[in-house]
Amino acid sequence: MMRFGLIEYAVFIPVIYLGIVTSVEDIRFGKIYNRHIVTGLALGLIWYTLLALFYVFATGHIEFVTQGLPRVAGATLMALIISAGMWYFDVWSGADAKLYTVFAFLMPLSVYHSSDTPSAALTLLVNSYAAAFFWISADFLLRAARMAAARSAKFSTATAEERRADLRAIPLWLRASIFTWIKTFFGIVFILLLVRLLRGWLRDEIELMVHLNDTLLFLGLFLLFRPLHMLFQIRLVAAFILLALLGYFAWLYHSDPSGALLLEKADIGMYALGLIIFRQIYTFWSETVEVRRIPLTELRAKMIITEGLKRELVGREIFTAAEAKEINVEGLTDEFAVRLKEQYIDEKEPGTIEIENTIPFAPFIFAGMIISAIVGGVLVKLG
Repeated sequence: MMRFGLIEYAVFIPVIYLGIVTSVEDIRFGKIYNRHIVTGLALGLIWYTLLALFYVFATGHIEFVTQGLPRVAGATLMALIISAGMWYFDVWSGADAKLYTVFAFLMPLSVYHSSDTPSAALTLLVNSYAAAFFWISADFLLRAARMAAARSAKFSTATAEERRADLRAIPLWLRASIFTWIKTFFGIVFILLLVRLLRGWLRDEIELMVHLNDTLLFLGLFLLFRPLHMLFQIRLVAAFILLALLGYFAWLYHSDPSGALLLEKADIGMYALGLIIFRQIYTFWSETVEVRRIPLTELRAKMIITEGLKRELVGREIFTAAEAKEINVEGLTDEFAVRLKEQYIDEKEPGTIEIENTIPFAPFIFAGMIISAIVGGVLVKLG
């Protein structure tokens, strides 16, 4: 295909403006307005039409029409499927899902020539979360350092009995949690082994659909971590996974008594451990920044209440179980906000209510697009 370098990046002038505006508004107001979504879609349609006309009439090349545009359409369709799934499973709000689809539609054409992924939609998804992971990790380190310093100062001034109580709490927490995390560890190892075996058996068939590299696999497991963690705690599931792993490892040892084949699988254990550790870092970070208490009079529609508060409201019959399920990442409806103001009384701090901070994701989607344009593919490559 004929390439004309910078001409394919001309659309970035209005795209950068769109990305800055949506990021600022998401940070300040927690909203991504539909007019920006419509503007992005219209911009993409006009841009690809002009680019196609340029290639056909100015250069005589039709490869962009026959090859480039179908790739763009395929990536946009994949982005629509991904964003719909993220919205359905309450990972993203509807606004985030629409913005992601728009930016996938406007991805730089250089991404389509990368060997990392066959789809700009997946490249944008990975790079958006890479940007989010870097920011979360940096913020976590700062918060953890401050909390460690505060805890150390408190421990140094505590009485001997208080220190013993703190130290006794550590093994108690380990005993209460260790088997839960062992089940999850073996469950993740089982999935990774299954994926590796499928890659070997059905490599060509899988590659026709998606280039399932380790980076994309890590992101998928991270996003699905909570339901998988709950699944692995079911005794029957845990027993099946343990028996399957023992049988597979016994077969490897039987095939090679030297243990070389077993050692080749050691990286899977490290991969699973790394995923669990990072997920715990994210959980700790989200618990420190996502929950805050506000005066009940300031409660508004679109605000998100915590899962614990939902259960409390159902127990106190302020909401039914069906109504509680309706409260997702889109937040409270006007009716629910009014009902809480009229009926809810916090027993610990009357006149206040606990809500979740909405973390603006528009800046990360925009950052993912910028990263994709600069790198021409995924930024972080695992494996």
